[in-house]
Amino acid sequence: IYKVGQALDIVHEKAHIYHRDISPGNIIILKDGRIKLIDFGNAKNRSQMKSKTLSIVYKPGFAPPEQYESNGTQGAYTDVYALASTYYYIVSGKRIPEAPLRLQGKNYPKLKNMNLGVNSTISDVVDEALELDYKQRIQTVRKFVNVFYEGSCVKKQKKIPYLEIIGGDNKGKRWRIP
Repeated sequence: IYKVGQALDIVHEKAHIYHRDISPGNIIILKDGRIKLIDFGNAKNRSQMKSKTLSIVYKPGFAPPEQYESNGTQGAYTDVYALASTYYYIVSGKRIPEAPLRLQGKNYPKLKNMNLGVNSTISDVVDEALELDYKQRIQTVRKFVNVFYEGSCVKKQKKIPYLEIIGGDNKGKRWRIP
């Protein structure tokens, strides 16, 4: 996600192009470890984004609400949403609900609550990148990947396995497992 985000930031800042179709299927990991973002068929230049209508092309669970409307305001934050949704899917194996369903109140479990080893910083930045209102969302891929990277570098506390009795006379007793 960090490497794709770095590449996207360059495409956004230097070429003024928004991908608009980020999903796990459009990220390829090569045998030598390099990562490629493919399928720029739905990409738009910033100047094209100012037209009154845009084609409605999206991948359910990866596209933000603004992509479901031909006159939705789109920008770098559109790719931020899709990149965060892609990370969510890669880590959890589950898609977040489609944007229209989320607008109707259907939500998704937070990564930090799914016992996947995702720390609160990463989970919170993903949630901020998945804001339905693009004005409340992280606005640039650079900011998203920087916070994402910093959060992934948070020193993890060593977890010590234990056995705990949850019922009966010995309820609450714990034994460390070596």
